[in-house]
Amino acid sequence: MLDFMRELLYTRNEDLVDIIGQVLPPRGVALVCSLLAGALGALPSSRLGDITDVVAALLSRTGVQSIEWLREATSLIPDQAASPRDKDVFFQAVSRFADSGDVRTLGKSLDDLSELCRRSKKHRNAVTESLLRS
Repeated sequence: MLDFMRELLYTRNEDLVDIIGQVLPPRGVALVCSLLAGALGALPSSRLGDITDVVAALLSRTGVQSIEWLREATSLIPDQAASPRDKDVFFQAVSRFADSGDVRTLGKSLDDLSELCRRSKKHRNAVTESLLRS
């Protein structure tokens, strides 16, 4: 499913691009919440690279709109799992990717945030519940 999403978001087929442009905005926050929930504990950490690729494709396709979706989703993460500073570091990487396409920094930052949120079952559950509840 993650590979399908990545390929769909990177498509150059104009018909698909138009459809994506129509169906994605009302579902963007929910999609990003699901992706972050997967990255931060709901899916095995071995899927983190695939999730990073989808987030990168989403940022490439929708730009500022997906940055706002990420900001909204990240605000749902409890501060006990990731401090505001930790979330800000993640957003710096998101901004860097938006400016330069630096997927490596984006992946490293998502990995760091994932490690924080997975450090205990309590943190992992709190993050997953907060993101999937929306």
